[in-house]
Amino acid sequence: MKEIFDAINTRIREPYWGFFVISFLAFNWRALFLLCFATGTAQEKIDLFDSLTTFWSLVCFPILMALAILLITPWLKVLFGLVSRLAYEKLNSQELVREHKYIAQKNMLEKERANALANKENELIDRAKRDVDIDQIADEETRNKLKIEIDRLRLERNKLINNNKSTDINDIKELSEHELELLKKLSESEDHCVQKKRINGSDFLMLNKVNIHEKNDSPTYYRIMDAITSLKRKGLIKDLNNEGKLFELSSEAKKLLSKINE
Repeated sequence: MKEIFDAINTRIREPYWGFFVISFLAFNWRALFLLCFATGTAQEKIDLFDSLTTFWSLVCFPILMALAILLITPWLKVLFGLVSRLAYEKLNSQELVREHKYIAQKNMLEKERANALANKENELIDRAKRDVDIDQIADEETRNKLKIEIDRLRLERNKLINNNKSTDINDIKELSEHELELLKKLSESEDHCVQKKRINGSDFLMLNKVNIHEKNDSPTYYRIMDAITSLKRKGLIKDLNNEGKLFELSSEAKKLLSKINE
């Protein structure tokens, strides 16, 4: 008996026979329900079953339905595969565009940094050349007056730089401890970015290749999120692509941090 049930179970699991059984139940469920649970004699139940079923409902319709499902199923798989492939291609395309913008902005910042260093080098070279030219002036009185005037101009320039530094210090004082800590961590990271992700219903932040989970480390997670919101409002970090997922240290923040390190 067990072998018979195993054979029947194996047959039902085959695609066509499985579809046939499902179709048979769909067309004859009412008659089968009454045959099993209606009151009366066995003959009355059989007569009731015969009155609710026909040869078409018992054989023809289930066979036709099973064939139709068997033919349509592969095409449905093709359709679902096409739709999912288009969705994944769209996601990959968006990710590539995001990475392209990030790399372009990173290259632009590196170029600005290189230009700033080159300007400082040229300024030092020009100052050294001017000092040499002054020393070559034959008249000592004229040479001394020119040195005094140049020293005065340089002193005024240094005062102006110091005033700018004091302004930067005031900006630093307006930052909270957590905001300043986040800026320093972003500056020390390789990509100067913090990324917000959600996987399997769990939110977490990725900062310098370290994952900070909302559930496992809630205080740190929410402190960083508050700092991100505040720093974004102050223009010290920027939201790449305006999606609220990838935040990068702005050029203003880098200038501010460079003043701190001086």
